[in-house]
Amino acid sequence: MRKLRILAIITSRRLVAAQIPLPSGIRRTGVSCAHNHLATRSFSTAGRTTTPLKPVNRPFLQAGDVLKLDDSEIMAGTFPQDAREKLRQQFLDQPEEDLTKKWDEAWQKKQTPWDKNGPSLALKDAIADKHEIFGSATKDDSSQTRKRALVPGCGSGYDVFLLASLGYDTYGLDAAPTAVEAAKRIQNEVPADERYAVHNAKTGRGEANVLLQDFFKDDFQEETGGADFDVIFDYTFLCALPPDLRPRWAKRMSQLLGPTGNLICLEWPLGKDPKQGGPPHGVTPELFEQLLRRPGEQVKYDEAGVVVQDQSNGQSDAALVKVERFLPSRTHESTKGNDHVSIWQHLHSSNGKATL
Repeated sequence: MRKLRILAIITSRRLVAAQIPLPSGIRRTGVSCAHNHLATRSFSTAGRTTTPLKPVNRPFLQAGDVLKLDDSEIMAGTFPQDAREKLRQQFLDQPEEDLTKKWDEAWQKKQTPWDKNGPSLALKDAIADKHEIFGSATKDDSSQTRKRALVPGCGSGYDVFLLASLGYDTYGLDAAPTAVEAAKRIQNEVPADERYAVHNAKTGRGEANVLLQDFFKDDFQEETGGADFDVIFDYTFLCALPPDLRPRWAKRMSQLLGPTGNLICLEWPLGKDPKQGGPPHGVTPELFEQLLRRPGEQVKYDEAGVVVQDQSNGQSDAALVKVERFLPSRTHESTKGNDHVSIWQHLHSSNGKATL
């Protein structure tokens, strides 16, 4: 057996190579064999088991080499488990009135494992590929005014800037001042970032606005020109809310979505045990369905914390109904296989796509 010893030390986003045995048959290819060997194992440290590292395409490591990991790789390895546990403890049993303060503290301490360092490709592909649902980013009338998009809990604003690049006048909301400051810094870099290149030269780029506002209050509508948004995008927002706030989330989505608008939900994290708590709290497709069939009303959960599918009362007039759900072909590396895109419209949508 050929031997190379590797010691994985994660410090300041660096993986430092020392030496441990590797299995025979591993060839020196363009993929870091050492890293991929480590990826198949869990590690016990101080009585605590950490998750395996995720295989990545890296040059082969020699002894003494340093491997830098990006945020998505850290989130797939040992760092996110610790970071998410710290986040969970920070929000454990906190009253609603303290939540905004706690989120801002997390941003100040850079305890932001949900931050993906870039926009959602799943969102981009959904709008670009499903023209029969979304149509153009401009109104289908003689005014040719831009449609408007909303991103609640926008954080660093990546998806706000993405939607603007797709032609929408977009508004991101966040109640954490530090998050809004971060988003405005990133906005200065948008013109030079190819990820936010204008999608359609004829339509051009829409306006991007990041507002320090509370999604559950109406104050922001003075800055957005009212409600009736054509697109609303939810990602890491519902899952960040305590379960008691979920009915209010659904009611607000129904209130803010325009008559012919589309709510896009990037459902994540799927498959997480609800008893593990959060944020992020585990979600299921059935949770979205139950919340949106009667927005504003409480839903029932079983002893395991899983939502109970109750069809007895039918849908309310405010219901949002699912028109499509699919596994995205492109999404954040750290959430691949653990998220789905769902698209929702008003029950009585005048565009004729919503179904019972």
